[in-house]
Amino acid sequence: MKILKSIFVSIILLVGCNSNHVEERQITFNGITEAGPIYSPNGEWIAYELFHAENSSRPQIWIKKINSEPLPLVDNDDFNAEICWSPDSKWIAFVKSISNKDSILAYYEKDLSIEQIWKINIFTKKQVRLSAFRKGKYISSRLSWLAGTNKIAFAKNSSIYAISADGGSAKVLVELDTSALKIQKIRWLNISPNQNKFLFENIKKNDPLISEIYICLLYTSDAAD
Repeated sequence: MKILKSIFVSIILLVGCNSNHVEERQITFNGITEAGPIYSPNGEWIAYELFHAENSSRPQIWIKKINSEPLPLVDNDDFNAEICWSPDSKWIAFVKSISNKDSILAYYEKDLSIEQIWKINIFTKKQVRLSAFRKGKYISSRLSWLAGTNKIAFAKNSSIYAISADGGSAKVLVELDTSALKIQKIRWLNISPNQNKFLFENIKKNDPLISEIYICLLYTSDAAD
């Protein structure tokens, strides 16, 4: 989980970027930490994670249009983060960690911190749970929605998985060689525009203070079946 300490971050929009001039315009003014902004594929919306309190470890998901007020999309007592947009800009997939000991999910699965993949429709706010992981902290990266395959990719430590956007079991897409590449934990997973490469940050094995950027190939036959 991400813990942001003693900082306030607002979202800044850069307009008219070129080699001579950059116009920046602040678009959030909440005086609290906001992180990880991401444009919807149609360019109409921005989604981001909002922390209600200093030193909070429970981000929430808010959305806004450039010239409109921010709107809470998922805002509760759980950890809601690692967001990505659906290709049609109607859904946001995210990781929810149930941390409330009184929750039904925690009661039946005997774990107080269960990470699951969900999606939410930004217009109706309908939420759908996609994964059924048994317990524990399963996901180490931001999600990445694979266009054309209706699958959502995520990483667990040194492997990249995919799950159907309609729900179901997860399948390994990429199993990285941890001994040769010194892969410890994949973070900030991102898919290339042509959907054939993953870009990610790796926390270096045996040295958690160092991270490096990697690219790996994705064979489309593995993602599509």
